[in-house]
Amino acid sequence: MRLFYPGQAALPLMLVLAAGLFLLGRLDLVPVARYWNLWPIGLIATGIEELYLWATSGKEPGGGR
Repeated sequence: MRLFYPGQAALPLMLVLAAGLFLLGRLDLVPVARYWNLWPIGLIATGIEELYLWATSGKEPGGGR
């Protein structure tokens, strides 16, 4: 049985958002260069989420046993 771990959705969600942003940039709806410099914030937020889940659940980060 596979258990759901809330942190598992962070990376796929970031990839989907990045792909959507690139698509909007190609369609000239959003100036991608303006927002592209903010990508480290996504990594920092993912790390903070992982640390928070690890600290509150008492389990290893990344869904380990």
